[in-house]
Amino acid sequence: EWVRQDLRPATTPELAPATLPPDNARERISDFARGPLTMGPILFLSFIIMSYQEFGQWQNQQVLLLGLAMLSSLLVTSGFVQAASRKGSGYLSQGYVRAAGRIVGLILGLSLLMVLLLAGVGTAVLLLTGWLPLNDIALLVVAYITLSCLWLVAAVLFLLQQVYWYGLGLGVGVGLSYLTLRVGARYPLPLQQVLLLATVMGLSGLLLTTAWISWRAFRQRALASHVGQQRIILPTSRHLTVNLAPYFCYGVLYVLLIIVGHVPGWLGRVEDGVQMVAVSTTEVGLTLALGGYILVGGVAEHTMRRFWKRVKAYQERTPGEKPELFNQNLGRFFRREQRVYLQALVFCTGLVLGVTLLLVAWLARLGRDPLGWTPATLTTFVLGLVGYGVMAWGIFNCMFMITLSRPGKAITAVSIAILITLAIGLPTSRLLGYHYSGIGMVTGSLAFTLFSARQLRQLWTRADYYYYASF
Repeated sequence: EWVRQDLRPATTPELAPATLPPDNARERISDFARGPLTMGPILFLSFIIMSYQEFGQWQNQQVLLLGLAMLSSLLVTSGFVQAASRKGSGYLSQGYVRAAGRIVGLILGLSLLMVLLLAGVGTAVLLLTGWLPLNDIALLVVAYITLSCLWLVAAVLFLLQQVYWYGLGLGVGVGLSYLTLRVGARYPLPLQQVLLLATVMGLSGLLLTTAWISWRAFRQRALASHVGQQRIILPTSRHLTVNLAPYFCYGVLYVLLIIVGHVPGWLGRVEDGVQMVAVSTTEVGLTLALGGYILVGGVAEHTMRRFWKRVKAYQERTPGEKPELFNQNLGRFFRREQRVYLQALVFCTGLVLGVTLLLVAWLARLGRDPLGWTPATLTTFVLGLVGYGVMAWGIFNCMFMITLSRPGKAITAVSIAILITLAIGLPTSRLLGYHYSGIGMVTGSLAFTLFSARQLRQLWTRADYYYYASF
């Protein structure tokens, strides 16, 4: 009898339904604000442009140099930011605040070293070759270093969820720059030196403000965590390199995907005029079109916050012998959040379209045209809005692959998109004209979204395994 009882199948006790954590209105507002605040470096860049227009002579070449500085700074820092965010968020989620501070400081310090090294090499090359005047070289290098520091600062404060303080830091930086310009205008100083000093003052104010905020946030988190002050032995540099290399590659390719959409426009056919017209029109149209994608970024951040809050509840309500329930819950969560994200994406894209067209019409009525707006610019702008909108959908899919430690799948999807964008965009811009180069971006983004969605559907069938393996 006792043998028969021992062989009887074990019964699983009834699991108490786990309570899903409620949404916090303050956290929601904080996350949504990340999108507009991410445009801070671009607004800082615009402030530099307006300062040149007000205090000195401004030409299209300087505008293009600032655009080049922004793209270069993104390309150099994005891989480090992705790696620091991945590793830092992992330590913070477990309460190891001291370890998070060390690893983030190590990675972003290496990034800053790389930024300065490339700035030095680039300056030496430009001075030796004589490709640019000395004033333009100074503008390019200062803008590149400034914007690189802004991206790194934003990464730290967003990781610590100090969004409002990032806005305050930007305000301090812009205020100091403007004050320096006003004071310098009263004295007979060379214009270039005044502008350089204003940029340095603004950057110093921003960095000092955000450094204090970061130290304060890390200290508060460490005191609140029962393991926050524990000494943690970090992995060896070789282990960190192998572990973070895929995330670094994804960060670089992700920015490269945004940049390659510009290349066919630069090289496209121009009917009447010089090739510089194609370059300037492409930069104006596609830079403005990026606004919708940037604004909706806060919605994606809120999705990730909700994911980490709810995934633990999904674990608690899933019986051990039925792991597929965990996968189903995550799948439903993703589809619900994706629907909200796409609705917000359509709204933000429409908002950017409407505001831009109204602004252009208003300036035209005043007899001003600082953007050099033409029908070709409008075509580039609209195609860019569609292309970046579809691309944002694919990036949203890849965000979950990265979260579940599947960076290889995301890298494959981005690589395919880059190749298709160039393969379609280059011949199209040569045949139809430079302003139709966005067709390549739309096609590449569509392939990117479809491929990433297919990869993600396969991932949801084993989400329990990938989630447990991510720690």
